[in-house]
Amino acid sequence: MRAMRVSDTDTATVLRVPGGRGRRFDRGARPRPEVRTRPDVTMIHPHIDEDLTDGVAVLQLDRPRRRNALTHSMWLALGQRIGELGQRSDVTAVVLRGRGVNFSAGADLDEVHEATRSEGAAARYCRTIVDTLQALVRCPVPTIAVVHGQVSGGGVELALATDIRLGAADTSMQLPMARLGVIPDAVTIALLNRSVGPGLSRWLLLTGRTIDAGRCLDVGLLHELATDGSVDDLLATVLAELSRASRTAMAGIKLHLDREVPADSSSAAAEMAWSFAYGDVAATVGRLRARPARGGRL
Repeated sequence: MRAMRVSDTDTATVLRVPGGRGRRFDRGARPRPEVRTRPDVTMIHPHIDEDLTDGVAVLQLDRPRRRNALTHSMWLALGQRIGELGQRSDVTAVVLRGRGVNFSAGADLDEVHEATRSEGAAARYCRTIVDTLQALVRCPVPTIAVVHGQVSGGGVELALATDIRLGAADTSMQLPMARLGVIPDAVTIALLNRSVGPGLSRWLLLTGRTIDAGRCLDVGLLHELATDGSVDDLLATVLAELSRASRTAMAGIKLHLDREVPADSSSAAAEMAWSFAYGDVAATVGRLRARPARGGRL
């Protein structure tokens, strides 16, 4: 499927396909999932909320003062919960979001620094990240990332592991691994290659360049873009479309499409863990942590 750019007019939404003509949909006819007046909101982690409404589980990162920087325990909680939700017959989709002005600025630098202190700490930390990415890939129901603001490092990895990526107009993405001395895990490499191709994967990872929402859409990091900021409307449309599809068929399609993603988390995380324990991560992150606090990220 080719990427689509979404812009709103007063009466319709136009889906613009790069290189093609836009398709116009009447707002009044747009199907929307029924919204409950009292959604079931729970806290699965001090910095992650879950809203399970009408079969759609929304997991929201809730650490806005640190730009939703991901701690080890957040990675762990996400992976465990996504695995549980995928096995529930009453869950039809899993959505990832972030509270505040950013989706996620990546991994928490303080915890990255701690993970560089020993080979065992590095292996545990990196394997947890890979386990969470694999949980998203293996989840039998559709997974959707709704991103906005800054999406960097681990935040991009989370989004890449989902089936559908929707972005707000202010979205920007960056993969600064090489600058930080990190060798990405094999799952991230596989997901990035299949999303943008090996040539762009090299460019994104080696330069660490930040690209804006339009470029993210054009290269395949985003599938649809809400150019007027109405990303909630866009999400509602996608959820309505998914609700008409066969759950069994979608699970089978995902299984076939994901065969090339490494399944063994230990081997997939091995080179990343080596870069933490023996490479340049400790020195680079140490210098960054010495700077004035900006909400650590990776």
